[in-house]
Amino acid sequence: MGEDNIKISTNTELFKTFDDIKLFEQSFTPEKDIKGIIVLIHGLTEHSGSYIKVSKTFAKHKYAVNLFDLRGHGKSDGPFAFMDSFEDFLDDLSVFLNIVKDRYPKKPVFLFGQGMGGILSTLYVIENKPDIRGLILSAPALQLNGLISPILQRFAMLLGRLIPRWPLIEIKPSLVSKDPIVVQAYEKDPLVYHGKIYARTCLELIRASKKVNQQANEIKPPVFIVHGREDLLFDHEGSSQFFQKLNSPDKFLQIYKGLSHYLLFGSQGRKVIEDIIQWADSHVRSS
Repeated sequence: MGEDNIKISTNTELFKTFDDIKLFEQSFTPEKDIKGIIVLIHGLTEHSGSYIKVSKTFAKHKYAVNLFDLRGHGKSDGPFAFMDSFEDFLDDLSVFLNIVKDRYPKKPVFLFGQGMGGILSTLYVIENKPDIRGLILSAPALQLNGLISPILQRFAMLLGRLIPRWPLIEIKPSLVSKDPIVVQAYEKDPLVYHGKIYARTCLELIRASKKVNQQANEIKPPVFIVHGREDLLFDHEGSSQFFQKLNSPDKFLQIYKGLSHYLLFGSQGRKVIEDIIQWADSHVRSS
């Protein structure tokens, strides 16, 4: 395919949100013949830098990838890993999408969410009905029992309102991947939040996940979902059940045996990325 010969330009900037918070963004753009745009939203405790290698692979297949650090994550401003309201994240995404669409006018846009970013992307599509070519979800946080047990979910619903900054749960690095190299990279990344997740953040995530599951039938764009069968944070059954609720005639679900939460990384991640590129290519051509 000659993708190794494709030159990629990279850029980093700061942009202001609706409430003047400064968020860090970066982009990876093939220098010519752009097929489409991928707006990639990272997951809880992560940052956009976690997806540099993934982004460069997409860029070598002629997709311009644009990412930003969610507020309170990575190099962006805001209380570290604290979510006061999911609406703030939705508004930030709206600002960023407008920037990206102005940057690449008339190019088809794919919204791509990983983990919590999958819930953010999906809820944005439900509430804002953006003009996008497709919605891509990687291990979306649709079933939360692995991350937040049913008992702790009850506590989160109470503590999230009364004591929002109560440290409630933590993500064990061993749960993100079965690949020790991926786990080690996660543990040593200084921009990854390694502390306990606050009660208010858990509450907002629970609310958003419930809303997405309840309103799945309102999603109109094509949807492609990838999930690892061994995901211990967000069970793949959540994606399967969500998939059944979708009314979109253009939907596809791929469950990968042997893969866990970070199914885009490690030695087996290449296959998942190739599947996503193949799906995106078919939807660019169908325009």
